[in-house]
Amino acid sequence: MFKRPQKIITLFLILLFGTFTFLLLNTPVYSTDIDQLEDEIEQTEEELAKKKSTLSSIEAKIKEISGSNYSLSQKINL
Repeated sequence: MFKRPQKIITLFLILLFGTFTFLLLNTPVYSTDIDQLEDEIEQTEEELAKKKSTLSSIEAKIKEISGSNYSLSQKINL
């Protein structure tokens, strides 16, 4: 009768250790400096600004084409 709780405790400890090991091996580790991370953020923001400007120019061109009196074939070519 005393063996059953001991087996449950052993199983719980094995499960706890396995979970800890799994999380330890699969959690990303960031070893870069704060300055390097800030540079990456700044670079990403610059790329995003470029893409936004490209998108706004495309949207302006679409509005221009859709609001014009061009024929369908001319709109397709534009």
